[in-house]
Amino acid sequence: MGVEYILVNETKKEMVCFSHLNGSKMRELAGNAAQSAVVTWYLLNNRGDQIQFVSDTQDDWPFKTGCRDDA
Repeated sequence: MGVEYILVNETKKEMVCFSHLNGSKMRELAGNAAQSAVVTWYLLNNRGDQIQFVSDTQDDWPFKTGCRDDA
């Protein structure tokens, strides 16, 4: 098993989960055209927002506000 990621937009309180696609691990996100297109489209349409990839296993929260439980 590997570390899985979700894309979190803290500004808009949104999450992009990749469970409905082929995978959500780092190499799958970068190497699959569908996941890469979703990430690129989302980032371009939400410029200026606080957006980060957040892993499912680590306790770190990359934003100054909010927390993992709120997401």
